[in-house]
Amino acid sequence: MSDLLSVKFTASNAVRGKRPYTIYEIEVRSSTTMPWLLYKRYRDFDNLHAQLQKLMTTNKELEQLNIKLNLPPKRLVRSMAPDVVAKRQKELEEYLQKILSNPQLVRNQLILDFLTVPESLRAMLMRRKAADDMVGGGKGGIGGGAGGGRKGSESYSFSASEEEREVNLLLKELSLQKNRVRALRKFEKWYFDKATTKKEPPNMRPDLIKKLYTGDETHQGLVHSCRLLHSKVAWRASISLLVRLLDIERNKYARIFQEVFLTLQQGLYKEMYLHQHINETSQEDGFKIVHLIHTSLPSLEHKFYVPDESAWKQYEKWQKLQQDSFGVNGGGQRRNEWFEDALNEAGERSFAYNWKEIEYTEISENIFTLFRELSAEKDTDYQLVNTIKNEHGLKVRYKKDNYSQQWKLKITFAVDHAPHDVYNFLMQQMIFKSWNAKQCDMSWNTKIIQQQQIQKLDPSHFIIHQTYKSFNSPYKFSDFVLLTCLKADVKAKRYHLLFASINNYDDVNQNDVNTKRAILLPSGFEIRPTKDNTNKSHVSYRAHMTNESVLTVSADLLGETDELFQSMLRIGQLITAQKKK
Repeated sequence: MSDLLSVKFTASNAVRGKRPYTIYEIEVRSSTTMPWLLYKRYRDFDNLHAQLQKLMTTNKELEQLNIKLNLPPKRLVRSMAPDVVAKRQKELEEYLQKILSNPQLVRNQLILDFLTVPESLRAMLMRRKAADDMVGGGKGGIGGGAGGGRKGSESYSFSASEEEREVNLLLKELSLQKNRVRALRKFEKWYFDKATTKKEPPNMRPDLIKKLYTGDETHQGLVHSCRLLHSKVAWRASISLLVRLLDIERNKYARIFQEVFLTLQQGLYKEMYLHQHINETSQEDGFKIVHLIHTSLPSLEHKFYVPDESAWKQYEKWQKLQQDSFGVNGGGQRRNEWFEDALNEAGERSFAYNWKEIEYTEISENIFTLFRELSAEKDTDYQLVNTIKNEHGLKVRYKKDNYSQQWKLKITFAVDHAPHDVYNFLMQQMIFKSWNAKQCDMSWNTKIIQQQQIQKLDPSHFIIHQTYKSFNSPYKFSDFVLLTCLKADVKAKRYHLLFASINNYDDVNQNDVNTKRAILLPSGFEIRPTKDNTNKSHVSYRAHMTNESVLTVSADLLGETDELFQSMLRIGQLITAQKKK
């Protein structure tokens, strides 16, 4: 028996009803982790046995081992008699023990899933197998002697194609739990670099794509790696890569990836834990996978792959927001070389300014340039949102750029105070004022629950850290590290308070698992006098957001809350209150 895994049946319980059955309590022990309990019925063993039998007829290595597994036969008549139950319990325990005594079967994905073996222990099993293969001890090992080498996923022979080698390498890294995010990045870079070349595009056959998704009998695949088990960073990176491979706008060969994905065993969709992706911090990617399954496989009940109803409702609201924005698209957006278009540490695409490579004054100039371009866009390109009735002419518009998958928001309103008063108020609130989650009632914007000035670079440039409420989830938050820039044209009475996300800034760490770092492209406030009264202000707030950061305001755009709009109108009220003191 494997010295890493052992099983012991500790109890059996009868479940009464029209069709009574017995549930067996199984204790799984490991020499390296705490024991855990399983609860299985005979039907579970029968399903496992059928899958193993099929595997042993299709896998040459297992077929050569000639493993004989004897599952206790089904009974024609159900019996809950203690002696009958005890006999079957003993036989099932012996059945499992025989499986675990075989070094090939104990590492098999079917067995690891059946026993719900933790990822850390799976990695240890894989490392031990690799060590055994290296010394040539295993019959199918890489160093197993002439003619005895295994031609499986760990074989990097010259006969394998480049595509096969890259897939095999990724699967191995995913199973060993070593540097999974780095391995995912490396594969993504290799694939998309190759996909953009006309001379030698990647030859990803359907069977190889399926192997990438599902793995093989030894290694887990990309779909399995999307499960929320231990490393959140790794499963975010996994689903991010999967979404990019399936996205027809980012992968010219996405159709074949979609076709293979939609023909997988439907149980794999359930194993992706898509509801947890939606409820956690990779919400947008979770929405996209759910949307693909929902629209392509309408006969599949959504409760099967999104068992959490609150997560499904969030998807429906997201889908409605996508539909509402249909036909209200901006033109194709050119790539901005200022942004770091690469995977960040969380495995997501980043469009933040690279703090370590660009001077902050240069970043500031680019922020103002892009904000002017954003301000120059016509209102007719945007969709108008019905908001609260007010006397300040508050109007809210937004649009989604289907090319860049980015969102743009514009809010305009009047304030019964001079532009310099509004500017000074926002400067005080958004730069010089700090508060934590327990002091969030200090915020002018009720969506910002925490704010801190991290660094003053000069009188016009500051690093600000803000944390926002997240869409439809009071316990999940989005935070931003912003370069905030000030510009005051006193003569023209025109003022700007602009900001944009930066990355590679070491003084702000992300330690809270309930908070996800989001990206805000050049955004901010422009304040100028109204046409008929220089002592009143026309305020324009424009935000340029990614699919993740838009979730901080999507509830407002969907009409579920008016927090954002009320916060904008509070600016004038708070200035009035300050002047009365």
